[in-house]
Amino acid sequence: MGFGFRLRATLLAVCLISLPGLSAQESGPSLSARQLQDNLAAKTYSGRRIDLVFTKTGLRDVIAALEKTSGISFDLDPAVNDLVTYRMLDIPWDEALAAVLADNDLHLLLKPDESGFKVARGRMVVLAMPDSGRTKFVLFLYKNLTFLAAGIAALAAFAAGFWLFGRRRGLRRKAGRKPLLTPEAVEQVKARLIRAMQDERLYRDEDLTLQTLSEKMAVSPHQLSWVINQEMNRSFSSLVNGYRIDEVKSRLAGSASNGDSILQMAMEAGFNSKAAFNRAFKAHTGMTPSDYKNSLSRPS
Repeated sequence: MGFGFRLRATLLAVCLISLPGLSAQESGPSLSARQLQDNLAAKTYSGRRIDLVFTKTGLRDVIAALEKTSGISFDLDPAVNDLVTYRMLDIPWDEALAAVLADNDLHLLLKPDESGFKVARGRMVVLAMPDSGRTKFVLFLYKNLTFLAAGIAALAAFAAGFWLFGRRRGLRRKAGRKPLLTPEAVEQVKARLIRAMQDERLYRDEDLTLQTLSEKMAVSPHQLSWVINQEMNRSFSSLVNGYRIDEVKSRLAGSASNGDSILQMAMEAGFNSKAAFNRAFKAHTGMTPSDYKNSLSRPS
């Protein structure tokens, strides 16, 4: 009987470990709702590190898992429950939440008692009017909206003209400045960047940042950013995602897929979520990954 009990306990432990979802070393809240709001606004994350792994799971379950590990209430709009796939390993839970919100166009609204958040798509605005005087003022604005809009439009036109004037002056001043690097230095940075991406495939690191890439290239982040933006006319994220998408396209067109799914190829290329991959792929190719794969099998 002792052996059978130990065997059943071992099997149960294996089953529990293999379940996908969210895992963390600790439990209980580590941040208040107000602190979380500040972290998300500043993009500085201090939550304990977790593994967030879901495959074709309702978004409501993902939010519920983050709610459980954070101890903060997230009231998700009932109309939102898309199927999502995530594989984020050893990441602060508030950074994982930020990625889920960004991927699904979700926004948070802090509850008045700061006990948690309302979560929904689109921007949420709440008007708090504690007395009748403010209520009458809002109604006055509503009734005179046409006249107010005309005045605001005039002010906006004036402000836009002033901004354009200042921008032109700034561009003229900028045109007279010397470039950050000499042409020879620019070519050296480009060569290191191409070697890092094409030969070393650093884009496969899903946590790759401008800072970590510049350290590996032995170039300052400011110089690398300047070369990518000014000399290559691209953003850092567009450049990295371009290499990742090119790898997926190459594997789809060739024989290197070995029966792997498109999502698996995307994860191996450096993407950390299905939603981020689909959005970047369509932005670069104008097609969804499935449509692109189907186009390869059609006769030209």
